[in-house]
Amino acid sequence: MSEEEKIHVINIPSMVYYGVNSREAVLMRSTNVPRSIATEMGSMYKQSNNLNEASSTSAVNWISNLKDEEWNKVSEGKKFSGEEYREI
Repeated sequence: MSEEEKIHVINIPSMVYYGVNSREAVLMRSTNVPRSIATEMGSMYKQSNNLNEASSTSAVNWISNLKDEEWNKVSEGKKFSGEEYREI
């Protein structure tokens, strides 16, 4: 198996526990991001951060620095607005 495949297999229990389907979404769920936007937030996080060096602390810092338009982007088509998700 490749390293990427090994990492994916290792993360399967966490994906099941958190109800998401990617490593970056698991990171978002572990920082209390709602499941309904964890995949989108995880994708945004992955674009600007190295997942191999990621930690809950760095993810929390990244989330706390998100701008209104980024919150609105991840909430498009969702039940809540970006502002409401930020409050949650």
